[in-house]
Amino acid sequence: MKPTVGRIVHFYGKNVAPVVGEGPFAAVVTLVRDDMRVDLGVFAPYASNVLIATDVPFKEAPTSGGDYWTWPPRE
Repeated sequence: MKPTVGRIVHFYGKNVAPVVGEGPFAAVVTLVRDDMRVDLGVFAPYASNVLIATDVPFKEAPTSGGDYWTWPPRE
């Protein structure tokens, strides 16, 4: 699946909200750079505003370390 502007994805990042861990955090795609890299508006718990993450790479499955985005799991 290709990312498009406005889609909701999961963002993982160490420096977003250290108190609550690396994520996942809800994020909205704001710019598609290519099929694997996007810019995001990230909604982190306890943040007073939307955080901006630019040129974020895609990972197929969550792993530890680094900033990246994934598709939310389907249930």
